[in-house]
Amino acid sequence: MLKEERLTAIQDLIDQQGLVKVNEIVSILNVSDMTVRRDLTELEKTGRVKRIHGGAKSLNIYKQAELSHSDKQVINMTRRKRLQK
Repeated sequence: MLKEERLTAIQDLIDQQGLVKVNEIVSILNVSDMTVRRDLTELEKTGRVKRIHGGAKSLNIYKQAELSHSDKQVINMTRRKRLQK
């Protein structure tokens, strides 16, 4: 996968989920964690994402309120199932 394709894929993933961990990107794109970290740093420098500890979050999503515990369980279960495939 070319670098630009990888950056676009990472950006799309972050925009869809709002928040993505490095480990998720590593497993989805099948690249090293250092590659993902460098890519996230580059995306942050260009103002496309905000780096956070262990991942990145979208600058385009604004959550007005904290999700309930049950909502978080559903979201996390969906992510786990997708990663296990």
